[in-house]
Amino acid sequence: VGFAGGPSRPARWTVTGGTPSGPTFLAMLTDEVTGEALGVNDAGAAVGRAGPRAAMWSATGARTSVPAPPGRGFVRGEGRDINNAGHAVFVFFDATHEFAAARGYVRLASGQLVDRDTIPPQRLTEQNGTSTLERSCAIASTERSPRRPVSTRSRSTDVRSSCPIGCAPRRR
Repeated sequence: VGFAGGPSRPARWTVTGGTPSGPTFLAMLTDEVTGEALGVNDAGAAVGRAGPRAAMWSATGARTSVPAPPGRGFVRGEGRDINNAGHAVFVFFDATHEFAAARGYVRLASGQLVDRDTIPPQRLTEQNGTSTLERSCAIASTERSPRRPVSTRSRSTDVRSSCPIGCAPRRR
């Protein structure tokens, strides 16, 4: 996956018998000018961005926009990775520049968006990749803050309760 064309559009390639195909362009809405696919699973489902929107594409190419969580001032988002179970990681940003504050989320295969950050809001996080274990989704992330160097960590989410591993499910 990646991008192709001018302006850049999200695209997916396949390899058959060692020979790569030309790009298959992924769907964009009429107001989206550029985009990029950033992650793909074995079935060919992809995630990335189209314009300022976080997006998912099924293996058949059907497009799903993933809206930013409300009330946080996010202005753009992108999908970073999707695993074979259909769980995906997304990052939403509060500005358009490169050093915008970012917050990582997991979108479960059910469509539920789960905030993965349990750290103070002055830190920036980016969810970078995902894998699936039997009941959990492991996420690799990068964190940075104004007073600390960049750090990496791995976090896991229970895909049934949508809680970080080791936390008690929320009671309602």
